[in-house]
Amino acid sequence: MSIWTSRAALRAGLLACLSGLAACMPGQEATQTAPNGAVVALMSGPPAALTHQDPIPAAAAAQTDGKTTTRPDGPPPTRMALAQGKVIVAGPKGFCIDRAASIERTMTTSLVVLSSCAALGAGLFAPRPDVPAMLTAAIAPTPGPDAIDRAGPQLTGYFTSEKGRAALSRSGDPTSLVVIDSFEAADAFVLHLRDRAPFPGGSVQPEYWRAILTTGGRMVTVSAYSVADRPLAPDIGRALLMEFVSSLRLATAKGL
Repeated sequence: MSIWTSRAALRAGLLACLSGLAACMPGQEATQTAPNGAVVALMSGPPAALTHQDPIPAAAAAQTDGKTTTRPDGPPPTRMALAQGKVIVAGPKGFCIDRAASIERTMTTSLVVLSSCAALGAGLFAPRPDVPAMLTAAIAPTPGPDAIDRAGPQLTGYFTSEKGRAALSRSGDPTSLVVIDSFEAADAFVLHLRDRAPFPGGSVQPEYWRAILTTGGRMVTVSAYSVADRPLAPDIGRALLMEFVSSLRLATAKGL
């Protein structure tokens, strides 16, 4: 079952509400002499940088910085290289890359969407995820700080503030978003969120999980969403997100 009605709309909307977070951090002019202070400085950019709109029209073909590219035919891949091969996105077993909804760019944030391999046309006997969900990864184009896992209190303070909640909200409205929980785990900063703003291109549960980490020298933001009519228990959603973090890091360490 597809959870979106238009992959082009999904891609445009996700880039608007997801990619800004990963893109804004390394784009700020901040000194990195004190790791935690650097992370906080990177998070202090203007809200517009966090919630910028995707410049690519929803109906446009897959592009790389304005240059049209041809998506390969055949079954959906299980991994995708980004940031000049420095980051390899791969999901847990049963998840494949949705090439129609994903986009790689070199000057701004790249977005990768993962869904069930079987649902994406991998074949009748393709592996299926253990749980129905959609995963996303937003990869910043430039190097980011390496102190995400040591800045939990500062990041919690930021994301629970009105400015931080506005940055996380799909609509940019801080009142639509609640930070249920936030903590450090597996060298990443994890957020459990509830966003009442409409989801672009489809229908998902308001409650979802997000993690911010650095891998391959890039800031990466990953999220795990459950299907609207098949919600995941909080512990299942968290486990799926952390499995995604692990698979992405492992794939990046091994390379293509």
